[in-house]
Amino acid sequence: MFVLTIDQQRSRTAPDAVPDLLSALAEVDAVVPFARTIGDEVQGVVESPEDLVAAVLRASHPAQWSIGIGAGSVETPLPPHSRDARGAAFVHARAAVEAAKGELVPLVLEGQPDTARAPSITGVEAQTALRLLVHLIGECTEVQWAVVSAVLDEPGITQHVLAERLDVSQQFVSKTLRVTAAELIASTRDLAIALLTIWGTPEGSADE
Repeated sequence: MFVLTIDQQRSRTAPDAVPDLLSALAEVDAVVPFARTIGDEVQGVVESPEDLVAAVLRASHPAQWSIGIGAGSVETPLPPHSRDARGAAFVHARAAVEAAKGELVPLVLEGQPDTARAPSITGVEAQTALRLLVHLIGECTEVQWAVVSAVLDEPGITQHVLAERLDVSQQFVSKTLRVTAAELIASTRDLAIALLTIWGTPEGSADE
């Protein structure tokens, strides 16, 4: 399991951004839904690398969140709200979000999937891919991210349809996809999922 603890930066001087984040995270398939815990902090639990990366994507723009990810076991059955849950993954997530606040790219991954035995990669490698993803997304302007995120969600969408949906010109969509790191973001997302999957795969269980 993966527990994400996401804390708003500069929350004492900035407007409360938790409602918007929760709206974005509502699209993620979480085993314990994302909800406000204390102050300007959000927490939720996901099971798969795909859902973990999907949550990180949604918490990366705008760049105003410290993201702590804890990997490990949780006590079951899981309760409806994460504040009532317990387990190693929650302990790791708390330590990770505190550590993230001091990092250049504010994302830290701690712990180890409870399925892993002797993975061929380390959590540091998976963390690096996630940090690169956060950095690339944070470089996008709001309008650029609207275009790029739509392409990530629907890879086959045409520029014409996307322009109509976002009420911008097709030329703007075309230019945005040229000048932003859209392809690199997509590739980094896929790399993060792949590394997290390998990291959490028990030794000897992969297909020969």
